[in-house]
Parts: sequence; C-alpha cells; structure tokens
Amino acid sequence: MALTKSQIEEDLRNSGDFVKIDHLNRFLRQADSLDVRKFILLKLAEINANKGFYPDAAKNIDAAADISLTYKEKMELYMREAELYVKIGHFEIADAILKKALIQGNAKEQAEIKSKYIQIYYKEAQEQEKALRNRKAVEYYERIYYNILGNDEEKAKMKDKLLDLYNKLGRVRDYSRLAAR
Repeated sequence: MALTKSQIEEDLRNSGDFVKIDHLNRFLRQADSLDVRKFILLKLAEINANKGFYPDAAKNIDAAADISLTYKEKMELYMREAELYVKIGHFEIADAILKKALIQGNAKEQAEIKSKYIQIYYKEAQEQEKALRNRKAVEYYERIYYNILGNDEEKAKMKDKLLDLYNKLGRVRDYSRLAAR
C-alpha cells in the first residue's frame, strides 16, 4: 500500500514531538516514492530543528536535498543545512555545504547564495550578542570579517563590531591588532 502525505499528517496530528519523530522514522522505511520520502525528511528536519537537535535536522535536510530533482530546490535545501551548521558553530562543515549549493546555481544565483550565507552568519552573531554571549558573537563576526566578506563597507562595519566586542571582553591584543589594520 502506498503511503501518502495526508495519511502521514493525519497520523501526526495529535502526537507529541518525540512520538512524531518515531512515527516519521517508521514511515521513512515504508515510503516508496521520492516525493513522500522528501516530505517525511523535511518534516523530521522541522521537528528536530524546533527541538534544538540541529545535527539531526541537518542530516535530514541533506538527505532531502540528495533526492531533490531540481537544482533550485537543492540549492535552497543546502542553504538551510548550512544555516543549521552555522547555528551550532560547525563552520567548516557549513562552508563545505555552501560549496555544494554554489555548484547548483549560475553566476547570479551564486552571488545571491553568498549574500544569504553572510546574512546567516550576521543574524546568528546578532542573536549571540543579544543573548550577551559576546565571546560566541566574536567567533561569528571574526568568521565574517576574516573568511567571508569582500565588500569594503561591510568589512568596516564588521571591524567596528569586532573592536567594540574586543573592548567589552578585555581582549586588548586583539583590539590593538585589529585597530592597526
């Protein structure tokens, strides 16, 4: 018997998150069409991300991207995966995922992807700063400043942010090194 999206949604309707995860994993083994598999994987990723299980969510999104048929959809899914790895601080893995996304697009789309990627880092850095986790915010801002950016205006903005955070954290050497640049 073929499994449908409506059957899956009906089964999940009044369940808790951990029961949903269990049922979705069971459905994943039974799914026979790519469309249903992708639906299940994205549903699993959504629930895992909401619970804070970012590595599991990223794995589900990666599996969904692998079975996606269009380049645009693959790009979007890879960017969502990269965002999850940025959230947990696995920058090298996020960079590798970014490269997978860049391969899928043309020159215009690649420029958009890079811009989105910078925004992901910037958004996460701001969230860390709002939560008064300045040391973590510095990691994100340093990553943007030293590894990602090319635009002079944005680079100056990141430099000001880093100088301010270095000052707050008492990182005098880093402050003086960056100020001399």
